[in-house]
Amino acid sequence: MDEGKVSMESVTMRIKVSQNVVEIKMSGRGNKVFIRFSLDCKERCIETNNSTLNKILSDISYHGGFGLIVKAENNNDVYSIVSEMLGICIREVFDKRHRAGYSKVGNFVSSNGKGMVMFSLNIISQVPNEYMTIKMLGNKKALDSILWLFLNGLCKGIQSDVKLVLTGPTNYKLFSISIGKSIRQLFTGI
Repeated sequence: MDEGKVSMESVTMRIKVSQNVVEIKMSGRGNKVFIRFSLDCKERCIETNNSTLNKILSDISYHGGFGLIVKAENNNDVYSIVSEMLGICIREVFDKRHRAGYSKVGNFVSSNGKGMVMFSLNIISQVPNEYMTIKMLGNKKALDSILWLFLNGLCKGIQSDVKLVLTGPTNYKLFSISIGKSIRQLFTGI
């Protein structure tokens, strides 16, 4: 799968994490946005003076699910770095909200005390030195939480240069943010 096959109706986000600096490049429908912000892994606090990231994420859809296409480049050993990154991110998700299935990839049901949420996380392709594609599906509330935790896990765990390509329909709407204050500040600019 190459980037040239991304649908014209999709929005592409490229995230590059290098040490304590995160660079995000966004393009879609003729719009291009570049964001750079610092990341303090010790405090797990992301700081930025640019609230445009909230606008960026508002263009990615939860309706019907979305795809995560991950490509990592490190000494031409793409596959091992991608696997490491996915392990960190998936563990972060399941450790926080879905302990019953945190070590597995598949379909899960979890109770948050107020009701049940359902989601699935599936590796669609895992060819060495190629893109690794992940499909995440679920109801709006579950996907909302999972996406934030996924990005938080990515920012926390990756120390080498990694490229993440996130694609999805352009009618995305953010329904709620229910995680920590530092992450909420990142996406709202408060």
